[in-house]
Amino acid sequence: MTSGRIQQIIDNLIAEAAAALAENDWPRLRARANAILALDPKNEDAQTLLEAAARAGGVAPHPADGPGAGASGGVSAPHASRKPSAPADPPVDLKALHAKIGKLALENDFLEGALSKAGLLSAKR
Repeated sequence: MTSGRIQQIIDNLIAEAAAALAENDWPRLRARANAILALDPKNEDAQTLLEAAARAGGVAPHPADGPGAGASGGVSAPHASRKPSAPADPPVDLKALHAKIGKLALENDFLEGALSKAGLLSAKR
């Protein structure tokens, strides 16, 4: 059983991990989950967050990352058994894309008007 002070630290780390999850900051999420598991190896929230980071971040969970670190006390061999991960697609910012499309549409309209006035745009669309 953890003391009240340690539980408060764990709660703060879980809140930080949740913020990292919301920002898709997988390295920070893994770091916070590992810190929680260092204090409370059976913490189910930290285990779930670490597994989510592994799935979304393209990195397989390593035994030393979780409670099943084994008899070596968390010390492990080099990560030769890990499969190289393909780069994950970054999240798409639709708001920025819509803004860019709107800007390009305005530029096209402006250029079309300027070229028409100059007599350089003869073909109608």
